[in-house]
Parts: sequence; structure tokens; C-alpha cells
Amino acid sequence: MILRRLTIILLLTTLADSATNLDTNISQDGTVLLSSNIQPVHYDVHLKTYLPGFAWEADTRNLTFEGEVVITADVIEATDRIILHVDSLNVFDADVKTNDPNINITKWEVTPQWQSLTLHLSQVMEPQEGIAFLLKFRGKLRDDGDFSGFYLTRSYKSNGDEVLNAVTQFDPNTTRSLIPCFDEPGFKTTWQLALEYPVGSVGLTNGIEMKTVEINGEWATTQYHITEKMSPDQLAVFVGNVQYKEAFVNQGVRIRIFADPENLEKVDFALNVSYTTIKGFEEKFGINYQMQNLDFLAVRDFKVGATKTRGLIVHRSSPPKVKKMHSIMTPLMPKYPDLNDSPLEKFLESLTTRTLNSKIARFAFLWTRQAGLPTVIVSKTGSDKIEIKQEIVTKSCLHPDGCFPRWDIPIWYHDADSSNTKLTWLLYNLKSIQLNSSIPLIINADSNGLYKVLYTDELYEEIGEQLKKFSKIYSPSTKYRLLTDASEQVWKRNKNASSFLPMIEALIDDDNEHVRRAAKKLLAFASRIATIQLEPENPVVQGYEDLLVKYFSSTPSFANFSGSATFLDVFGSEFDTQEILISILIDKNFDQMLERLVYWQKTETDPKILEIIGKLLDDLKPSNNLIFKIGPAEKQEEWRLPTKVFPIDYNLELTTYLPGYGYKEDEKTLKFHGAVDIKAHVVEATDRIVLNADSLEIQDILIDTVVDPIYSLISFISIFKKNVTITRWQLSSKLQFLTIYLSKTIEPKSTINFTILYEGKIREDLKGYYLTRTSDNSKTLNAVTQFESTAARFMVPCFDEPEFKATWKVKLIHPDGTVALSNGIEMESGPTGDTGFTYTEFARTVKMSSYLLAVFVGDVQYKETVTDRGVRIRVYADPQKIDMVDYALNVSRVTVEGFEKQFGIEYPMEKIDFVAVEDFAFGAMENWGLIIHASSYILGKSKNVLSTVIHELAHQWFGNLVTMKFWDNLWLNEGFASYMTPYGYTFIDPEADRDFSQTSDQEYGLNGESEPSTSITKYVRKDDGDITNTGLIYSKGSSFIRMIEHIMGADNFNKAIRYYLNNHQYQNVVAYDLYEAFERFMPNGTVGPNGKPFNLVEFAKCWTHQSGYPTIQVQSIDNSSIQLTQHRRLYKNVTTFKEEDVCGHKWDVPIWYQVPGSDTVDLAWLGRNDENLVLNVTGPVVINANSNGYYRVLYSNQFYELLSTEFQERGKTQFLSDSSKIRLLNDIMNFIGEIDAKSILPIVETLANDDNLKIRQRAEKTLRKLKNQTGHSFDTDMTKPLFEKCSLNESFDECSSKIETVIMDEFCRKVRSDPSQENVTRYLLNWLNVEERLEYQSYFLKALSCADSGTLDRLLLAEYRELRKRVNFYMGMERNKVKMPAKQSREFLMFEHDV
Repeated sequence: MILRRLTIILLLTTLADSATNLDTNISQDGTVLLSSNIQPVHYDVHLKTYLPGFAWEADTRNLTFEGEVVITADVIEATDRIILHVDSLNVFDADVKTNDPNINITKWEVTPQWQSLTLHLSQVMEPQEGIAFLLKFRGKLRDDGDFSGFYLTRSYKSNGDEVLNAVTQFDPNTTRSLIPCFDEPGFKTTWQLALEYPVGSVGLTNGIEMKTVEINGEWATTQYHITEKMSPDQLAVFVGNVQYKEAFVNQGVRIRIFADPENLEKVDFALNVSYTTIKGFEEKFGINYQMQNLDFLAVRDFKVGATKTRGLIVHRSSPPKVKKMHSIMTPLMPKYPDLNDSPLEKFLESLTTRTLNSKIARFAFLWTRQAGLPTVIVSKTGSDKIEIKQEIVTKSCLHPDGCFPRWDIPIWYHDADSSNTKLTWLLYNLKSIQLNSSIPLIINADSNGLYKVLYTDELYEEIGEQLKKFSKIYSPSTKYRLLTDASEQVWKRNKNASSFLPMIEALIDDDNEHVRRAAKKLLAFASRIATIQLEPENPVVQGYEDLLVKYFSSTPSFANFSGSATFLDVFGSEFDTQEILISILIDKNFDQMLERLVYWQKTETDPKILEIIGKLLDDLKPSNNLIFKIGPAEKQEEWRLPTKVFPIDYNLELTTYLPGYGYKEDEKTLKFHGAVDIKAHVVEATDRIVLNADSLEIQDILIDTVVDPIYSLISFISIFKKNVTITRWQLSSKLQFLTIYLSKTIEPKSTINFTILYEGKIREDLKGYYLTRTSDNSKTLNAVTQFESTAARFMVPCFDEPEFKATWKVKLIHPDGTVALSNGIEMESGPTGDTGFTYTEFARTVKMSSYLLAVFVGDVQYKETVTDRGVRIRVYADPQKIDMVDYALNVSRVTVEGFEKQFGIEYPMEKIDFVAVEDFAFGAMENWGLIIHASSYILGKSKNVLSTVIHELAHQWFGNLVTMKFWDNLWLNEGFASYMTPYGYTFIDPEADRDFSQTSDQEYGLNGESEPSTSITKYVRKDDGDITNTGLIYSKGSSFIRMIEHIMGADNFNKAIRYYLNNHQYQNVVAYDLYEAFERFMPNGTVGPNGKPFNLVEFAKCWTHQSGYPTIQVQSIDNSSIQLTQHRRLYKNVTTFKEEDVCGHKWDVPIWYQVPGSDTVDLAWLGRNDENLVLNVTGPVVINANSNGYYRVLYSNQFYELLSTEFQERGKTQFLSDSSKIRLLNDIMNFIGEIDAKSILPIVETLANDDNLKIRQRAEKTLRKLKNQTGHSFDTDMTKPLFEKCSLNESFDECSSKIETVIMDEFCRKVRSDPSQENVTRYLLNWLNVEERLEYQSYFLKALSCADSGTLDRLLLAEYRELRKRVNFYMGMERNKVKMPAKQSREFLMFEHDV
């Protein structure tokens, strides 16, 4: 520990010395503050952007950019180096020219931690010299969801296809990530850019275009005019697919609004506002706009409303399209240097120098150096006396000597006898002042003061009566301020609602529109509070009711909209936020409106709408004891992390002491030591940091920096370093929390950096960071991770819930002779300096949840391949099994390429590694970039390997890229990965029957619900903190998604999936986000139950929040109609339901049906509130055709007989899909004992001779069960050779893919009844002789125990003598009682579920 501290101190000392040598300062965010010895004058930039989707054919440079910049500068002080900023760029060439030809660049170096580039010169440059230097560089377009730097933004065509664009958003220190530059606001220069971009796209920057040249039909280059002098963060660049509309101001300034083609018709309002505003500002300030062009650009992904960049103003385009001028006008205002948009402008104009006299400095100091605003309290002390005092609302201050927590307040007022505005002062050092004046008296006349006013109830009533008589003598500003202050006070419950009725009655019909609107808002607030405070019969309540009827009778109620209506459906695209607030407050369905807001908060994706919804919810939660029911949110469990601090980035260094390699064993054996640097963002003010840690020894915690953004009225300080220390930390084993207590409260929007030093033991329970052994059971040990759901906290202190996504930079220190793997691609490796250890450093990951972090250290080798786009794929395995990875390697490459095309989103990391381990609790784990497999699920060639590899790769999009917010929505991950697995089969074999494969998942789910279960949204937290879900999240989740696809159609479904992935990438989602995507692409006119528009949310609720499934009973009414009813079957020995009763144990059931002889499948609905469904059809029909629905069908005996006649006499089975046939058999099998066997026997016998092997197998099993029940004999030949499609030289994996799935008891029966005992026995002995997987050896031995003993003995003596001892030993045990490995006890091989 002491050594570790000394190392850190020495490192910091070294860094400090290096910083001194650089002639720079280190800023409080850890980057370089440049010295003033070099002053840049001008930048010439050529930038080429490799953006796919246009004329350029994408290659390995895809989604990158390259450029060169010539920087002209003056030398202010003598120096032998040039230091500027660079971040995440590869600077590959540099040159310099000065007045002295002997000066050249000897070397250049990038220091990533300081984001600096240093050019070392051959000799010192003297002051007054001019210098120009050239830099060539490359970089990657960012796509991390941060919307910063030069990054990707997406737009969508009308058909749902994605279009990639690139745009800049430069904070004060991110221009350096596009161009090497002097990236501080003080270094203002002119800029001239040339943009090179693919033909078909558009290039934009600050200056107006000069000329464009096209090259080879693939590239275009546009040169732009030189800009005015500006800071680097004012630079703007865009490349992408946009069109424009334009207008010209009198002086010739060109105004253009650029938008994607789908939204171009929506720019007219913005164009008109910008044109009018420019003309108005030019007239007001007497200064013409200084550039030739003013371009506005609408982009979808933008983290602020708009930029203030000169010449090219970038706006967030997402709805709502609110008709407000503020967002257009605000970015224009800084173009006029004399305009200060501070709210103090009017305040100061209202004061005179004579009045303030010499106290102006103190006045200005108090108002500009203190955060917050005062509230003026007004009370009546006599018939004509008023007391005025100020309320202290903040003590925050930026001044190093401290500030007074009070203000010098100018009190403008009207008394009852005069309409003139009077002024007096409430100075900071006075407790109060007294005014002798005629009452009532209105404070803050004309709204000149930057403060709020609170009157007593009595005064509010008197002011109201005064306004009824003389409202016209008061200015609109006076009345507006009075009303808005009153609204806040009544909603905070500071005042009685009855006090405001006279004021509202006086002003609600005022001549001024703003006053009328403010009065209506106060009416909405006060009337809502009055219903809480007062009895219904109170005259005040009735007075409010009369006003509501008079002024809001035409306001639509929420009850008029469907449950699936979106925010914009209800309020329109040109809404007013205040009108929304009022409409909610006065709605009779107030509680329902609040619930709907919470629902929209989960389902809406547009940041602006979410911001408005959040504000509305805040406004609708009054303080004190008034509590409204808001939505279905449940109380957060005590073991859930608080949401005050969110991680941004982890930098993890982990040393693993694994014996058996280069490291010599000592007291650290089987332990690990870690140091994790965490950068986090503070969302809510807090004096502690709470994260997860368990079974770790915390050695030390160090705070590096706390950076606060601080705002004041007329200044902005971008960073402010707090002197925060750690007072103590505490571990809670029960909650698995590590709580770090701080010496000060950290404010919202702060960034905090801290380091945790710790150690732990490598576990042996298959979770966290644990030991696994090699396949030959030698003493060689490997270490591997398994973190889902809550085990990352066993290896590293972290925010271990899915919602807390962050990037990870990992460095592993591991014994010589081991291979180290993590999520990112290897960047650097070498000896550590400590004997016996090597370090491997990995690239920083994309944003991901902690449960996807992965580490492996051990003895493995690999084979690799590369996708057509350059993604590297490796499969690692024990050296003795490395030749068994070829099949998985090929499957993974084809699958990644297939999913990239299907989803329209490229796999975002540089590599995918698969690792085979012997000890693993599951089949595989989808860790991003490092997928861990149990060896039997990755080695060899089998359907088992195929399905598992595809499933985990599907998770790279569904689960990794888009992740559920918490474990109650895990079915979004697993349901989609299961659903997409059969799609992957078609990538490998285009003839694969995807639908038929998906019925396997469906049947597995239905069988799983034959016993009491829970809904797929429920989870259980175990004592060790692990969170488990029902296994049905795979099969039922997949089946639910499949129903949606068949309701909306495959094309629309695929568009919705693309939208869902694109819209939520690197984010966390709830089910509502998926439903919103589906509803967006649901065909118009889609009909649901009772002929009403299909309501997806209501449909989903019953299937996902309720356990079980419906059984559809079918019976004939007459020759032309049938009746369907639904019921939920009780389980064995269960008489009542104890599970969730969300929909009364009913469902909205889509009924797909098909008439024999027809190839058409029709859809009807049996609603959860319907007693029955009558279908007018002639002849028998097959219900649940193609097995689209997650339910079983039970026909009446009479109906089965009709189907049997169709099948037997007319042979009409070919019209049915294989999925329909297997569904019919599965349901018959489930209901044997409830159906007359004779009525179904012809159906089963017909299907026992089907062409599909799996259908034949299922029919055979059904016939045996029927035979046992009825004693009926049948002639169907069911004794075909088991391995008739295989050859003796094939491996078991090769043969198994031909015989499909075989359950072990079924396998034994088939071996026993095989007509060629010698043949089947020889196959099994061949495989036993070469198989290395222990669990498979036990399968073959068990199967041999079912073979003919005479044949087995003869072959052992004649041909397989080396196996005699082993087989005879096994046979000496109790035959057929050998326990199979636990994870495969249900199935011989998990090729498919048993259907």
C-alpha cells in the first residue's frame, strides 16, 4: 500500500515537472492551457470526409476524415517549440516555414492526457517573427452518443432507410478533435476552409461558397470565403444529405435553411423569422450583419437547441415544431457585439445614475456576483402601513472574499391613489422598510425588478378588488408580473386559493393577450388547489367552476384520445407548453393525464419533448402535503443505486496473480489487485457517491478533480475546481454498496474524477472473476469473468446497473505465458518490469453497461477471420482443441455480415473474440467484443454451436447496442436474440425454414407455462444480489415479437426494428420504446379487437405483464360458422390463480386461420372482453395457422373428426405449412386424455408419413402415446434406421445436424428399435472412440446401453477391443441411470427445443 502511494506521488511529480518544461499550465480539467508566446493569425484547412451512402464506394477509410491545416502565426515571445491542442487525431506529418531557413521541426509528440501537440524546433524563434506550419492528420467520426466534436447524425427516408450525416458541435475544448489548433476562446483568428465530400452529399461551413470542383464523379471539393475573426469553438462543418430554401435581406445577405429532404417543407416559418429578425436587428443597432451568408441547418442528433456559430447555425430538428421565435433569434444576437442578452439590461435601464449615486459599484456587485434572486415579502402592518422585507434564497457566491446573502433592491410600486410608478430602496443591510401609502399597493410596478413578490392573503384579495375597479391604469407588465408571481405562490401552497379569485375575475378579459394568458394559468392552478383545500360546496370553488366552464369549455379532454396516442397526437406539432399545462390542470381526467405524461416520458424519444414532459411533471408536483398520483412508478428498492451520479468513463488496471505460468507463487496467489479511475457526471446535488462493490477490500480512494459549471447573471465561468475531499467511505455487504462521503456538496452538471485502489480473490463459483480449468483437467488454471446480472461488482467497484452506461479503458497485467483478453482490441503489450508479468492494454470500448465488461487470462490459442468490412473475428480455445473452432469461426463471420445488412447498423467495435472455457454457468455470454462460451457450445460442428453463436451475435445489437433500462425488461434482450437466431440460420443456409425454427421457441414457452410461472417482466433478487428472471423471457418474448411481426407485416416490422436500433443506440430502453417503434410503422388502418384501431400498448400489456397463455376452444355452430372462446387453463393441483391479474387472465388474441385447400391465412380477433368469436367459414378450418400465435387450440371431438376426414380422405395436408402441422401435433399431444383418440388418429397417422423428419418424429411420439391410451394398433412404419442419412466416416457433429433433435429417452428407444443394430452400434462406438468432450462421451455410453447387448459384445471383441474395458465398466453400473450433466439434462443436444 505504501509502495503504491509512493508510486502515485512520484508519477504526479514527474507529470508536474513535464508540464513545467512545456511552458504551459494544466487546466483544471487536466488539459493544456496554452502560453501566449505564439499567436495564431489564420487557418487554411482542407478536410476530406469519408461518409458512406453517396457516390463514393466505402472502403477501409469509411467513417473517417483526413485533412491538412496551414496555420499562420506571430511569435510573441522567444521559443523553441510550438504547443497547440489535439485530441484523438493521428498527426502523421508536420512542416514549418519561418523567415529563418535554418529553422525546421526536429520532432513532434502528442500527449493524450493533456490533449496537446508539441512541435520541437531546431532552434529558438525570436519575437516579431512570422511563422507558418503545416500539419496533416486523420481521425474517426464519433458515434458514441455524446454529440460532440465531429460526429455522426442520422436522418431517415420515408421508407425508413437510414442516412448518415456528419456534423460538428464544439464545446469550448473539442475543436481540437477535428483540427489541430489553438483551442482556447482567446485565440481568435480568421479561417478559410475547403471541404472534400462524396458526390451526392452537401458540404457546409461558416463561410459562403466560392467554387466547387467535382473529381471522377465520386468526390466534390468546395472552397469557402474567409470568415471574420472568431474563436475555434465557433467553427462549424457539415457533410450529408440536405436541401434548402433561401431568402435575401436588403443588404444582400443570403439566408438559407437546410434540412433533410423529408422535412424541407417545414422550414418556411424559420426562414421568415430569420429574415425578419436580421432586418430588425440591423435597424435597431445600426450595424449591418457582417457576413455574406447566414445558413441554418437542422440535424436530428444535437445536444442543445442550437449553436451560435457564425454563418452556419446548427439547430436540433426533432419535433416539436414549436412556433417560437426565441430559438431562431437567440443564436443571431451574438452577431451584434453591442447587444448584451442579459436580463439585467431592462433592470439597469430603469435606474438613473443620480439615484444610485456612488453606490452603483456595490449594487452591481451584489446582483452579478451572487447566484439566485430575492423574493420580496409584503405584509400589512396598519390601515395605511406596509412592511417590505427580502427573503434570503441563496448564499452561493463566486467572489473569493465571500458575498452578502442579500441585495440592494430597488422597489418600484403603485399605491392605490396614483398610477405613477414610484421608487424606494430596500438595502442589503436593512431587515425591512416601512411604507406609509394608500393600500392596496402593488410592488414591482412595470416588472422592472429582477425579483418575485409575495403578498399576504388579505393583500391579494384587496389588490384583486382594486383591479376590478381600476385595472386599466396599470401597465400590462405590472399585471403580468402580479399574475405570474401569484401562480407560483398558489401552486407552492404558500397561499390560499380563495385569495386569487377577485384578481382572476378582474384580469381574465384584459385587453392584453399576455395578461389574459397569465390569468388563465392562475385560474388553472388556483382551481386545482381549491379542490384540495376547500369543500365542494364552498362559493369560491363554485366561482372557479363557473370561470372554467366559461373560458375552457372547448378545451379537449384526454378521454377523447386512445391509449396509444403520442404526445404530438394529443397536443399537435405547434403546441404551446403553457396551454398544455393548463389543459392538464383543468381536465376532469387529471390523474389519467398525469399517468399519460409518465407513459410518454418512457416512450417518447425526442429530447425536446422529453424536456417539456419533465418540466410539466415538475410543474404538476406541488410541494408541501399535496401529493398527486403520478403513473405506475413503484418505490425504488433500497438496493437500487441512486440516480444522482452517472459514470462517463472507467480506466481500469487489473493485475491477476494466476499460478502455473511465469509468475512465482506467493501470498498473492489467486488474488487480483485493481486501480480504477472513474470519471462521472453529477445529475443532482449530492455530498456522497454511491456505487456497487462486494467481496473487495478497498485500500484507498482518491479524489482527483471536481469541475463545476458556474453561472451568474452577466458572466459565465466554464470550469471551477472545488476543494473536495473524502471524509470516509463505507461498504455495505447487504446492499453491496460502496458509499464515498465527501466534504462538500457537489452541484448538478459537475464532473468528478476519483480513483479506487482495491484487491479481491479470484472466485470459484462461476460468477464475477473466477477460476476455470483447461479441458484436459490438468492443473493449468485460467481466469474468466461472468458478470450478468450483478457480478461486475465482485471484480471492480462500479455503477453496476444496466442504466449506468459508460466507456471502459482496460489494462491487464498478467503472468508471462498467459493470453489476456478484454472487450476492446489490443493496443499495446510488453513486459511490466516486474519479474514474471506482462501488460496488455486494450482500446477504449463504446458506451456499455457494466455487466458486459469481460476479462480472460489463461492458456489459449486462436484462429481468426475478417468480415468484408474489416471486423476481426477470433475464436480462442485450449491449444489441444484449437482445430475444433473452424465451424464457429465461419458461422460468426457470415452472421455478423448478415446482421449488419439486416439492421443497417455496422458492428461498432474493431473486433469480436469468442473464448471457449470448460467451466461456465450458461451456454454463452454476449459481452461486447469478448463473448464467452461453454466449450460444448462453440467447439465442433453442430446445430448447438450454430444457434448459440448466432444468438450471442444478435445480442451485439439487441442488448449491447440497445440495452434494457433494468432487469424487468430483460425480455427485450433475450426475446429479440432468440427471435433473430432463426434469421441467422438463413444467412448460413438460405433454404432454412425460419418460421418452422421459431415454433420450437414457441412450444418451449408453452410447455414451460404448464406449471405456475411469472410474467416475463418479473425478476427476483437473490440473497447474493443476483437477479434472475423466468426462463420464459427467451421463448415467450420471442413468440410475442413474432405475433407483432405477423400483425404488421415483415417489411414494416423490419423498418421498425431498424428505427428502434438507430433511435436508441448506446441508450437504455423500456418496453414502451419498442412499442413506439412498432406503432410508428404500423400500417394505417390496422384493425384490432372489436374492429377498433389496433392498440399495441393494450395488446402488449396482457401478453407481457401476465403469466400463462390462452387456450382457444373451437366448435361448430352449423355448416357455415364456428365459434371460438378463450380460457386460461388451471395448472395441475391448482384451483385458483395467484399470479398477476393484469387483464383478468384474458388476452386480445389474434386468430390466424386457414381453410383446408386454400393457401390464404386470414386474421380475426378474439378480444379479452369478448364472450366469443364467430367465424363464417364453410368446412373445417385450421386455427393458429403457421403457428403465428402464442396459444394452444382445442377443437371439439366433432371438429377433429371433420379435420380427420379432410386429411385422410382428401389428403389435404400439403396446403398447410410445416409450422401449421407441427402446431396441430403439439396441441393434440398436449390434450391427449381430453380428446377422443379415434377423432384425431387419422390426422396423426397422416402426418407420421410427412416429408419433414421432425414432423414425422412428433407424430410417432403422439401415436405411441395414443396407443398406450387406446390399445389401437397402426400400420405406420416407424422403424427407419436412425442414422440413415449419415456415413460412418462422419463425425457426430456432422451427423447430428441431419438427424435433428433427439431427446435422450427417445434416443434410447430409437437405438433399441433400430432395424440395423450393428450399424447403429458401430456409429456410437466410432464416435466414442474419437470424442474428446466428456459430456458427449457419457451420452454415447448411455445410448450404447440401449443397444442390443449381443451385437455390442461382438463388435467390442472383434473391432473395438480398446473400448472394451471402458464400456464394460460403464455397463457394470446400473444401466440407464447415469446422471447426465446438469446443464443438458433436458436434452441430448440443444439443437432445437423438443417440438
